[in-house]
Amino acid sequence: MHYLKTSVKGDAEQLIRNLPSTENNFERAWTTLREHLENKRLLVRSYLAAFTSIPRMKADSVADLRRIFHGVVSTVGALEGIDRPISDGTDLFVHLVVELLDAKTRREWENSLGKSSEPLSYEALREFLQEQLMTKKVLRAVTEKASAKSSEKSSRSVRANHAKSRGADSSRSCPLCKKEHFMAFCEQYRKKSAQERREVVNTHQRCWNCLGRHMVDDYLARGHMSRVPEKLAASSGPVCYLPHHGVLKDIGADAKIRVMFNGSSRTAARTSLNDALHTGPNLLPVLADVMMR
Repeated sequence: MHYLKTSVKGDAEQLIRNLPSTENNFERAWTTLREHLENKRLLVRSYLAAFTSIPRMKADSVADLRRIFHGVVSTVGALEGIDRPISDGTDLFVHLVVELLDAKTRREWENSLGKSSEPLSYEALREFLQEQLMTKKVLRAVTEKASAKSSEKSSRSVRANHAKSRGADSSRSCPLCKKEHFMAFCEQYRKKSAQERREVVNTHQRCWNCLGRHMVDDYLARGHMSRVPEKLAASSGPVCYLPHHGVLKDIGADAKIRVMFNGSSRTAARTSLNDALHTGPNLLPVLADVMMR
């Protein structure tokens, strides 16, 4: 009796909850549970309600077809389990199941009937649903595999185009001889003097470190750097400016470009990087006291 009470849940547990756990009450508890749970009328209603609540199949959906197949098989099995087989209502049951299918699957069902004028049995419908489910699973796997290959091919094409575009990058094209190599390897560039090389770099706006265009183009695109107006450039020589000061200083033939950052430049919130830095305490007002200690 104790094992029975601990094994049931829900309504069944409530029915025998107040019965003492004695041997004499086992038969009473068992009879009570059978009378409540073996109510065939309620069971039939429950099984059919679950069947009629199955949603219609969406267009060519494997998941929906699987749900219909499982619902049909479980309903028939449950009814047979309480001696209420669908044999007397096979035609209606088959009709209701077919109505749950999408247009494409229903057309396949009609094609499977051929020229037969006799209504199909439940077994024929179950076999058809099982075959359709297996077919759709296989087709979905093939489609996913083909899609994966297409995606991989597209990815390779993108990488190839990217590599091609990089190969055609203007930074790799020598501005002197127009050949596809870096200016640093150009014989014409190597033959020039230091001052002539400097003029070439300035004229073609090349990076002073690698003689490419990546740094200058990037900074101009980001707005970190801008060209000096023609009038100013004519008076001070070819230089490239940030918004507030020059970054190329004429200190010799081997001078290199030096990118500067204006930490005092204020944002729209009227604050700058220098304002946000931890500069430490201001010791100037008490510097004499500190030194005299």
